Amino acid sequence: MMFLRCLQFSYAGGLLQRVSGCWRDVWFQPDARRTDGLRRCEGLGFQSSKEKYGYAWFLDKLNWDTMTFRQPSAQYMMFNSPSMQAAFHARYAQIRDVRLDFLRVHQAHRWMEEFSSIPPCLDLLAEFLRQLSLCVFRKDVFLQVKRLLHPDHASRALAGEVPLSYDSISGVFIKGAQPLQLLDQRRIAVKSVDTIFAWLWEWKDGRFDRKGWKDKPYRMVYQQSFEAVHQILGKDRAREWKKALKTSFLQSHWLLPYPHSNGFMRRSKDTGQEVWWSNFNAGLYEHYRQWYGVSRGGDPFPAEYIKHHPTTGWGRSSGESQYMENAMEPEMDLVRLPEGEFYEKLLQIADQFSQNPDAPAWKRKAPQTVFRFGIRIGDESLLKAQRKAKGTVAQDLCMRMIQALDEYEVLGHSGRMLRPRKRHRRQVLLAACDTEDEITSDEESIANRRDRLAANILELEPKMRVAVTAERKQYRWPLLHSVHLKHLEPRLQRFKIAGTQAGDSP
Repeated sequence: MMFLRCLQFSYAGGLLQRVSGCWRDVWFQPDARRTDGLRRCEGLGFQSSKEKYGYAWFLDKLNWDTMTFRQPSAQYMMFNSPSMQAAFHARYAQIRDVRLDFLRVHQAHRWMEEFSSIPPCLDLLAEFLRQLSLCVFRKDVFLQVKRLLHPDHASRALAGEVPLSYDSISGVFIKGAQPLQLLDQRRIAVKSVDTIFAWLWEWKDGRFDRKGWKDKPYRMVYQQSFEAVHQILGKDRAREWKKALKTSFLQSHWLLPYPHSNGFMRRSKDTGQEVWWSNFNAGLYEHYRQWYGVSRGGDPFPAEYIKHHPTTGWGRSSGESQYMENAMEPEMDLVRLPEGEFYEKLLQIADQFSQNPDAPAWKRKAPQTVFRFGIRIGDESLLKAQRKAKGTVAQDLCMRMIQALDEYEVLGHSGRMLRPRKRHRRQVLLAACDTEDEITSDEESIANRRDRLAANILELEPKMRVAVTAERKQYRWPLLHSVHLKHLEPRLQRFKIAGTQAGDSP
C-alpha cells in the first residue's frame, strides 16, 4: 500500500506535502479513546530527507529484507490506518494472510542459514516448510469455494485447519451445497493421482496449462520452500523434501480439486458447483471400516496416524465406495507455533546439539512403520474372495500382482492422455538436455515408474505360479486361488503383448 501511494508522485503530478503519510515523520492527533487523548502517527519522513539530502527518500523505518516496517514504527505508520484498510477491505484478509505466509517462508530460509551447521534444526525447518505448503494449499482450495462455506466455519476453513475429506468439507458447507459433487470416476480423463498431483503442484513440466492459477499462493510457497531447501541442503535433500510432501499429501488429502486448463476447479455443467476428485485407498478404507465402523462425522483422527498410512495404492475408486470416510487432523503443530516460540525451540536444539553432537537423538530417524494392507484397488469380487482366504504366500503374491498391474495400467493411460503437444516438443527436448533441471512431473517420471513396475511384475509372476501350485498340492484343492488367476491371466497376457510391441518398435 505504501508503494502504491508513492507511485502516483513518480509518474504524475501532485504535492507530496499534502500526503501526511509520505511527507511527515512523527506527529500526534486527538483521540478520545486514548488515556492521554493523543494518538501517535508516523510517516515516511520525505520532508526531513529532502531537506538533508536534496531529494526525498525513506527514513530508517523499513526492513528491506522482509519488505515490512520496522518496530516500533510499524504500529504507528499511516499506511496501516483503518481508512486505508477499508479501501482494501474486499481482499484485505486474503492479502494479509498471503503476505504472512510468504514472510514465514522467508524467515524459515533465514533460520536455515543461521542454523546451517545444526542438522536437527534444518530437519525441523524442512518439516515446517512442508506443513506450511500443505496448509496454504488447503487455504486456496477453500478460498475457491468461499461462497459455499457456512459462516460459522469459514474462518477455520480459510485458515487451512479443515481437512480435505468428504465428511470435513460437508461439515463446513452450507446445506444448499450438499451433497458434494464428485466426479464420475469412470469418465474422467485423468485417472492417476500422480498426474493430479503434478498438475496441481509442479512447475517445470511444460505440459499442463494453468491459465489464471499458475501463480496461486500455495504454488509460490511450494516453489520458494523447495528453493530454500535446495540452496541450504542441496539437490538430494530438496528432492527428498518434495517426495515427503507428496507422500503426506496422498496420505491425508482425500478430496482434491479437479483442475482444467483455464481454472483451478472444474464446475458441474448441471449445478454450476465445483466438482471434486476422490483420492481412494481400498486397503485403508477397509481398515478403518473394520476397526472404527462407518463415518465418524466431525471427529477426525489424530494427525499422528497420517505417517502410518500406506504410500501406494492410492487412486480413483472402482467399487461401490466413492470416497474415503472419516478424516485426519491436518499436520499443523509447527505452523501453529508463534515465531518467538519457534525460534526458542531452535535455540534449545542448537544448544543441546553443541553439547553432544553424537547423541543418538540427533541421528536421522528411519521412516515410520507403514500399515501394509492386503487389499488394494481392484475388482470388488477379489476383495471379497481375499477375506475368505487370508495369510497364505500365494494369496499375498496374487494381490501384489493385482496392485502392480492396476498401477501399471493407470500410469499407461495417463501417459497417453498427457503426451506433449507439437508446440511444446522443442521445449521438452531442451529440458531433457539440461541435467540440472529438476524432473518434477508427469510423463518422464511416469515412464520410469512404469518400467520399474514392469520389472516387478515379471519378477513376481513365476513366484506366484510356484506358490499357487505348492498350495494346491498342500491343501488338495485344484481350484485354490482360481478367482485371482481368472482375473490375472488376461491382464498378464495383455501386459506381455504390450511389452513385445514396445520392444519391436524403433
